[in-house]
Amino acid sequence: MKLVRAPMSVRHAVLTLVATLLLGGCLLLLAWQSDIKDQQRRTAPPCAPSQVFTQAKCRAELDGTVTSITRDRVEVDVDGHALGMDITISQQVPAVTGHPVRVTLYRGAPVRVVGDHLNVGPQDTPANNRNIFGFLGLLFPAGGVVALLVALSARRHPG
Repeated sequence: MKLVRAPMSVRHAVLTLVATLLLGGCLLLLAWQSDIKDQQRRTAPPCAPSQVFTQAKCRAELDGTVTSITRDRVEVDVDGHALGMDITISQQVPAVTGHPVRVTLYRGAPVRVVGDHLNVGPQDTPANNRNIFGFLGLLFPAGGVVALLVALSARRHPG
């Protein structure tokens, strides 16, 4: 026996549209918040020497040495401080352990490690989040509009 499903009612389509608009709005707010964090990080003032390894909202570029690297994490030594950052390397991991690097710190944590054959940033960045949340924030409302149009079309042209 084949089950035949009735088309979505207009009421359900409108509720779907409202839900997707709310979800899309929330995602766009998250994208906006991520954009603000990205701008704060990019435009942060230079750190005073006493602020470098603190949570102060400042940036510093210091020399360091790679102590360990895998596909998902890089560890560096910067002025005697062991710092780590989650990363993603999709190709072969470069053999850079022991090599000098330039480490960019924001709020005392590494946000970029650059050296010979190495240029990595963290997995989870405000810029990435902004792009993902922004895309989804536009996609969900579009899906709600499509559901509403399909429901209205099915009511006008039954069968």
